[in-house]
Amino acid sequence: MNILGIDPGLSGGICLLNQTTRAVYNLSTMPESILGFLQLLQGERASIAHCYLEKAQAMPKQGVSSMFTYGKHFGELIGVLTALAVPFTLVTPHSWQRSIHAGTDSHLTAKERTLQAAMRLYPDQTFLAGPRCRKVDFGLVDALMIAEYGVRTIR
Repeated sequence: MNILGIDPGLSGGICLLNQTTRAVYNLSTMPESILGFLQLLQGERASIAHCYLEKAQAMPKQGVSSMFTYGKHFGELIGVLTALAVPFTLVTPHSWQRSIHAGTDSHLTAKERTLQAAMRLYPDQTFLAGPRCRKVDFGLVDALMIAEYGVRTIR
């Protein structure tokens, strides 16, 4: 059973997760985010059980223009899922993080707790955007953990 997890930000990620496969893609490194997303789903859409998409919401100190761009991108993702008849659920960051953060250090930030949970659940997974990168790509981490939340929820 294939579960998709999507962190919809422009530097977000998409994760296709099942019992044997873990494919994580960075939205910002695809030539065109929606085109790359279509290509990802093209071969898999018949077997996707469900998609969990993080719900778009305004962030403090975020500009009007960037929020508009984020909302447009979010709408495009919903349009692609709807056009391909992929069932999806919008999840708030709070709901998936509450499940994923169980057992992590409460003194860490939300991003650090998500990374800690991801490293514990998937110790062999690299969370770097590319082979020459040294910085953790939190879009990939979030997408994987949203997919993990989906696996836990759909059981």
